[in-house]
Amino acid sequence: MHILFNIVAFKLTWTACVYGAVNAMPWAGPLAAAVIIAIHLALARLPLPELQLVGLSGLMGLVFETALIQTGLVSFAGQLELAGLGWPPAWLLAMWLGFATLLNVSFRFLHHRLVVAALLGAAVGPLTYLGGESLGGITFTSDRTLALVAVAVMWGIAMPVLADLGRRFDGYKRTVVAQ
Repeated sequence: MHILFNIVAFKLTWTACVYGAVNAMPWAGPLAAAVIIAIHLALARLPLPELQLVGLSGLMGLVFETALIQTGLVSFAGQLELAGLGWPPAWLLAMWLGFATLLNVSFRFLHHRLVVAALLGAAVGPLTYLGGESLGGITFTSDRTLALVAVAVMWGIAMPVLADLGRRFDGYKRTVVAQ
């Protein structure tokens, strides 16, 4: 049951992030992410490693999404412009933070299957960006095909790295009792 809750909670967070961004409620996504992260940490046997994983996922999101923006491949609703450079909006970073809650619950099976994680990331990553585009949260500002290939490469790298980080920062570890 916890896996189903985990998946549904992230899907609701993803939806709150995109819908909030395009409907002048930029706080909706970060608020939803804060709630699922708080619940996730409360359920963890060891909250500190899970919190560290959330932070590392957010940092990775900041780097990858900034690269997509800076290369001119995509733009996002509510994107920040600082010193003439585009930065990811809070709702997009909240998505990455919330995504970390999946790594040691629903995506635990990827901990030791990094090739599967890479293939899954490369296949599903672009689909989520297309979903965001259909809702108005993402605009492909350059060659759409090139942008989707870049997203596939980005998520093909991000998923196995995040899966391995999940293994290393696992607050949901199952203990083995010696007999």
